[in-house]
Amino acid sequence: MKRFQDGEEIRFHTMQKQTSMKSVVLWIVAIGAAFVILVSTVSFASDLTTYKSISTGMDHSAYVAMNQNIPFVFSSDPRLGFKNTKERHGTTSLSVPAGMKIFFQRIGKSSIYQTKKHGSVYVFKAGMHIDADGAFTAYHPHPGKGLDNLGNAGRPGNWWGIVTHNARRSGKPVLQVSTDPAPGYYVSGTSLQDTTKENNDPTRYVNSEAIPFFVLPGDSRIPATMGDFGYVLNLNTLMSSGCIYADVGPDNKIGEGSIALARAVGIPSDPKGEGTNDKMIYVVFTDTSQGWPVDKEYIDSHSDQLFEQWGGMKRLHREMH
Repeated sequence: MKRFQDGEEIRFHTMQKQTSMKSVVLWIVAIGAAFVILVSTVSFASDLTTYKSISTGMDHSAYVAMNQNIPFVFSSDPRLGFKNTKERHGTTSLSVPAGMKIFFQRIGKSSIYQTKKHGSVYVFKAGMHIDADGAFTAYHPHPGKGLDNLGNAGRPGNWWGIVTHNARRSGKPVLQVSTDPAPGYYVSGTSLQDTTKENNDPTRYVNSEAIPFFVLPGDSRIPATMGDFGYVLNLNTLMSSGCIYADVGPDNKIGEGSIALARAVGIPSDPKGEGTNDKMIYVVFTDTSQGWPVDKEYIDSHSDQLFEQWGGMKRLHREMH
């Protein structure tokens, strides 16, 4: 056996210990790196699973639109939601690929979707309540005499369904005179108006009994303009009708149409009733308004044309399933 001097033997053992420590450190680093990679992989897989479960397991939660190869997630689920209202509103200008729909807004039990490039077409399912506003005999000073209950037009100091002398809600209601279509009835207004006529002229507004129109709630973010065209399909009767956007309804309630629209899709049209919970599909074509007045025949034909250009029943079936 070779002998070493004391110093050499000490140096040898020291070098052995240093080599062993270096190996241990390298092994620790390697194991740590492997652990980090493993955790990242599992996390990424978990995220993908989460996205998949959210987009496929919830009716309206997440749809991914691809714009220049960059994924944008549109969501109502807090796990994928927008940080603030401004960010959410900003996404509405993104292009929506043909054949895809993205969740846009939820009102009550109804989810609203964008369904076309540039978000120009919106669809939603809802029932239908009946809006008598604009009809010549909609409201009368004597209870029960008008088509609808006077309470649905407001109350003294806060009229929203009746035209007032100063065009303010706090004003005095205007009664029709002998030269008007329904003398003794109040003049009932709609948001869509013929501005060439006087404020107290009943024909300035859209007649609920004659014109098929739909109503959107005040808190709707659909970028619709008064007079935009629409299309409504009754899923029970399969009856459908073209229509226009003519009035604004109360917040948090979506699904309302005129007396004429209710008749056209085969549901009870009495404004004093509860309307129907039968599911309707509403299609709104934004940026299509041609102002008012527009006759019913043109509303029917132009709405049909827009609906067919969009893809018709085949597209509607695909988008809503």
